[in-house]
Amino acid sequence: MKKHFKITVLTASAILLLLSGCRSDSAQQTGGAGAADKKISIKELREREQKVLTSYALIDAKKGTYRIPVSKAMELIAAEAAK
Repeated sequence: MKKHFKITVLTASAILLLLSGCRSDSAQQTGGAGAADKKISIKELREREQKVLTSYALIDAKKGTYRIPVSKAMELIAAEAAK
């Protein structure tokens, strides 16, 4: 159960990270807070989102926290639920 919780939390964290990135990028594109930062196109934003959703990454080496693709997280959760 603990492993399932960690995977779910990581997946939820990735989604929240993407949403917060979308919000700040939207503000930049509309001249809102942080408009001095680099503006990115929708295509670039989608490419970043796709990379986060489909790649593995080390998040915190000390805690042993990794990002895994959403599809892999779904497979692991389904396999655990089938037990």
